[in-house]
Amino acid sequence: MFADSFPDGVLLWLIIVLFFHFFLLFNCCLQLSPSSKWKGSS
Repeated sequence: MFADSFPDGVLLWLIIVLFFHFFLLFNCCLQLSPSSKWKGSS
C-alpha cells in the first residue's frame, strides 16, 4: 500500500491539513453566499 510508506504522524498531518483547507474553502463559500438564504433554511 502507498500509505505504508508514510509514518502514522505524517499521514495524520496530511489529513488534518486537507481537512483544514476544505473547512476554509467551505467557510469562504458561506461568507460569499447571501446570508438571508442560509437564515431561511435554518
